[in-house]
Amino acid sequence: MITIADLKSSIYAPHIFSESSASVRVNNEKEGEGDKVEYVTLTSEGIFINIDNCILKKSKDIYSTNDGDVSFRKDCDGICLLHRGERKFIIFTEVKSGFANMEKKAYFQLVTSYVRCKSFLSVLDIYSLSEYEEVAIAISYPIEHEQISNNGQHQESRQSVISKYAPLKNRYRRQILNKSYVDMNMADFEIDKLHLRSGLINDHLHLIHIPIQSNSKSATIDLDKILL
Repeated sequence: MITIADLKSSIYAPHIFSESSASVRVNNEKEGEGDKVEYVTLTSEGIFINIDNCILKKSKDIYSTNDGDVSFRKDCDGICLLHRGERKFIIFTEVKSGFANMEKKAYFQLVTSYVRCKSFLSVLDIYSLSEYEEVAIAISYPIEHEQISNNGQHQESRQSVISKYAPLKNRYRRQILNKSYVDMNMADFEIDKLHLRSGLINDHLHLIHIPIQSNSKSATIDLDKILL
């Protein structure tokens, strides 16, 4: 198991890592811009180790932009480890206000952050791929919050047809609205074409969508009720 002491004595700057019990706050990078979710608080009876996303932001220029959607210069809002009893998680979190904005950006931010973070962790002898359950969490207002166009279609659906990922977004939307989760296949984002070392990442990343009350500025998410 990775400990905070291990991380702070590793190759990375100690200030990147912090430990807390009970909760960790994840800020929306667009906070303060009008009617938006500013932050969420993740809670658990376990212990959190927060990984500051500056580890992604300050290294972004070395990565390929790839295409308009899958850019490895994008990052998610929060990364943390959660140690809860015998179970261990690595959690990637993205906070959006609108469901449409979540569809437009969050999938890609979470996938590219996942790949980049795993590449950073893979150099550490204290990290084992099989030891941690990997989870992505996207938080937004519910789809009912969105404006519906006159023809009855979601506005983002109409706009996203110019993207080659439009069918993927539509498929993921159906699964999320039906089950509140989707297993994102790395091949859907062409990650399998990037010459990554075998075993660096899993083939799928489990994404859970958590809708919060419309127009709320913040929310508290009990992970012990989500990560069953």
